[in-house]
Amino acid sequence: MEVLVMADLRELLTAAVHALRSYQYGNASTELAEEMADHIDEALKEAPTMIKPTIGRVVWFWPHGLNPGTQPQAALIAYVHSDTMVNLAVFDPEGEAHSRTSVWLYQGAGEIPDGAYCEWMPYQIGQAKTQAPGSATP
Repeated sequence: MEVLVMADLRELLTAAVHALRSYQYGNASTELAEEMADHIDEALKEAPTMIKPTIGRVVWFWPHGLNPGTQPQAALIAYVHSDTMVNLAVFDPEGEAHSRTSVWLYQGAGEIPDGAYCEWMPYQIGQAKTQAPGSATP
């Protein structure tokens, strides 16, 4: 999936502003509105789903240096700093709990962090997409 960068978003929003201004000054072309709506719909489909972290939610924790192909560790969000930074109670493969503070919560946009990070489970991402505005609900 291609991730929209800020320059792409700025370009899309600038075009939308120009289209709206043209209507403000008397343009009645429906083609312009349709074209802008199509571009915005496509951008929204490509945008990653942002899930608001809350205390008690389960995430996957990937310790720094974890070998590819291994399983993530289960973790609970213990404190929320922001939409991309949390404190965790992490459970190692033996079920021992360990605390990790100021862990990046990877939300699917951009590069995966170099160090330790956590992310939402695929099921959670799927549920968030079905509940996102404009998505079809089964």
